[in-house]
Amino acid sequence: MLVVFPPAIRHDDGIVPSYYEDHLLERVTLLEIRLSQVAERLSMALDLILRQNKNNQSDHLLLETLIDSLNMLGTVEKDKIGQKLHKKEKKEKPNPDEIGEKDSVIENLIAQFQGENPSVLNHLIKEGYNLFDKGEEKQAFRTFEQAVKLSPQNAPLLLFVAQKLFESQKLEKAKEFLEKGLEIEPNNEKIGFLLAIIYADGLEIEKSRDLIGKLSNQLKTTFCIQYVLGLMSVFENDWKTAFDAFKINLVIFESPETSYLMGCVFYQLGKNKMALTHLQKAVEGDPNFADAWFMLALVYKLLGEESKSFQSLDLAWSAKEAGAECLKFMKRGKHFEIEGALPFFRLKDLKKNLIMGNSVRFSKLFRREVLKILNS
Repeated sequence: MLVVFPPAIRHDDGIVPSYYEDHLLERVTLLEIRLSQVAERLSMALDLILRQNKNNQSDHLLLETLIDSLNMLGTVEKDKIGQKLHKKEKKEKPNPDEIGEKDSVIENLIAQFQGENPSVLNHLIKEGYNLFDKGEEKQAFRTFEQAVKLSPQNAPLLLFVAQKLFESQKLEKAKEFLEKGLEIEPNNEKIGFLLAIIYADGLEIEKSRDLIGKLSNQLKTTFCIQYVLGLMSVFENDWKTAFDAFKINLVIFESPETSYLMGCVFYQLGKNKMALTHLQKAVEGDPNFADAWFMLALVYKLLGEESKSFQSLDLAWSAKEAGAECLKFMKRGKHFEIEGALPFFRLKDLKKNLIMGNSVRFSKLFRREVLKILNS
């Protein structure tokens, strides 16, 4: 500790620090000690951060080495692992575009409000939105219902709530909101589009067809509507109309799923060579398409190609596709004992869920395409 005196008295031996000066020196000393302790702790924290960073780098290097080794052995594909890690990172980060889109949706709903206090409606919609995103659906829908009570003639709000109900597979409740919305805005195509789908799912086929007839050509010629028309026609054993609908889908929405549906229609009509062509195209597009492999096994068996039939059946098993319809038959050992093609056999004694009760693959695809249209 250094004590500094003014130059005028620096060499005066008679100067003795006062009690006040002693006390001040003690305080300065204590302050220096505290600063020294803080500096030491900051140094330790820095060291810890550097060590942690070094550990993270080591872990990252170890993970890369492990993935490279497994990739060389053919156990995993490095590109697929990288894509999965990238997707996980994207999920953890908030998407600015999604935030902007949400604000835009809320703005549009508020614009339709005719009451005196739009800030209350704004709060309810935002709160419901946040609860829904957190997975607290029950509370979210209570909040949305309060918003609807506040703005009961708001057709876009009714459609918005119905869409969220559709996402949560609460179709009966969604139908109530859509029917109210259609009374307010009879020409709202998105309300008519979603309501037609829900009517079809509940086997209210005439109501569904009536609404589809009122849609513009742009909406009629979508995967969703042609898929609905196709399944309704199958339910009524109108295979010509079903064939036309699934053929349109193959043209406008070429995918393993649409090729598979065409293959199934041809199988149902007894045209096995045509069925074979489309089913082969389906598995070429997606080698993990278990139901397509299963249908190929059926077709090969009917064509007398037993070895290819068993091979296709093995590939259906090895695909291990969650929610595939073929698994329930294969588990029971009834490899070829089904009446009709996989996507159609369940329709015989159906009471509901014509559209959304299909395989997990088709339910996900259909829901995704519906939401694209509603959010456009």
